[in-house]
Amino acid sequence: MNVLQIKNLTVKVKKKIILKKINLLVKTGDVIAIIGANGTGKSSLLKTIMKHFSYKITDGFLSYNRKKINNFNTYEMAKLGFYYLDQNPTKIEGIKLIDLYRAIYQNCQQKIEMADFYKKIMLELKKFNLKSNVLNMDNTTLSGGQSKKNELIQLDLINPDVIMFDEIDSGCDVDFIKIIANYINKIKSNKIIFLVSHQQKLFDLIKPNKFILLHNNTIVESGKNEKINEILNLGFEKYLEK
Repeated sequence: MNVLQIKNLTVKVKKKIILKKINLLVKTGDVIAIIGANGTGKSSLLKTIMKHFSYKITDGFLSYNRKKINNFNTYEMAKLGFYYLDQNPTKIEGIKLIDLYRAIYQNCQQKIEMADFYKKIMLELKKFNLKSNVLNMDNTTLSGGQSKKNELIQLDLINPDVIMFDEIDSGCDVDFIKIIANYINKIKSNKIIFLVSHQQKLFDLIKPNKFILLHNNTIVESGKNEKINEILNLGFEKYLEK
């Protein structure tokens, strides 16, 4: 079982505090919904965990399986089994998806014959409802939905232990939200999953076992899944006024 602990974490970008005294303990099998109004630190928390270079820890610590990881860089976090899905995936011109997928798989899993790998990729495309013509495209020419499905295929090939979804459902239709939810439900028992979303529909389908509510860049409420709907239905400000 993997365990991630966040203790009294304070983070700055340049001279501005963007996270204050964050405390959280999560383990394999946990799905943590991160909710809150825009600008309250949801994405900042995920990027801090993934060690984005702009985010500087000024107090507190992160530990993974009892090992302090404050000084790890993004590459080291990835090698450790962490994966962050940005709501706006980076565009890489000139690299066909089939070549990208093969490089990812061989680096993270094992060498494989092209014929066998192609069969695997066909299954991946079917899983996420993508047509095979995307394999000869780079990700600069993908539609919004195709781009997010491409990110999910990369995630599935890498098979990390800690996954951070940053509004993966933003701008998606109901059918794609179901695809996301079905995928997460299949893998969540042996992963640590963070889920940032403003959509109650996604939480209803996945049923996170924990949530944290961020306000003014700190955690002001935490608990189990049942309370998420109450907070989202009331709205963040009205809930905090109670």
